[in-house]
Amino acid sequence: MRRYLIIAILLAVLITVPLFIFKDQAKELVLKISGRRKEVPSMLRALPFQKKIEKKDEHALLLASLSPNEIYLGPVAVTPRGTLRGEYVSLSLVIEFRDPETARRFEEQKDLLSHLLIERASKWNYLDFYSPDGLKMIKEDILKTFRTRLGEEVQRVYLVDLKFGKQRRL
Repeated sequence: MRRYLIIAILLAVLITVPLFIFKDQAKELVLKISGRRKEVPSMLRALPFQKKIEKKDEHALLLASLSPNEIYLGPVAVTPRGTLRGEYVSLSLVIEFRDPETARRFEEQKDLLSHLLIERASKWNYLDFYSPDGLKMIKEDILKTFRTRLGEEVQRVYLVDLKFGKQRRL
């Protein structure tokens, strides 16, 4: 039994030592055997900041098709009433104004519109986002809030994107 153990240890040493010495050649050999021609992509591509860069063109087609009297209010993270700790809802809207001049004026004030949306979202119930009637009520409430705060220039509001998320722990 002891002889087999010594032989197994010797074989393990004889196999691993050349791998450490000739690691580049061993890597190429493994890639050839597995059928891959190129090296496995770096882990940097899987990091979160890379994913965010790719998502910027998510609504590129929508942005290209907006009329002059419409503006896109990018993803705004809100936490409605009844939301569990660490969870949020991300909303994207298209706001239609009566004329292009008003749309241009509010295009420069998107932070004000986002603030109004976040402020109003604390009054909505989290479960309303899961039902069609609740979404209709939220959409009407957004339109009513924008009209009371900004005037009758706001004609329509379209919910473009709705995502539920959970904050990752750092």
